[in-house]
Amino acid sequence: MNKTYKLQWTINAKNDLLNIVDYIKKDSPHIANEIYLKIRAKAKSSNFFPLKSRIVPELQKDSY
Repeated sequence: MNKTYKLQWTINAKNDLLNIVDYIKKDSPHIANEIYLKIRAKAKSSNFFPLKSRIVPELQKDSY
């Protein structure tokens, strides 16, 4: 049986992503949307390999 993991975005990570998109959007809204979707897809792929990245310190206490 495969264990399912849920990705948790920290507030800092969400804000960083939105800031990146806002910065790019000034020059190209279309590219900003593409970058946003690519980052979200890459983050979602970690659901299949949850141990491939580190656990951020603010979530360390909630780790499995």
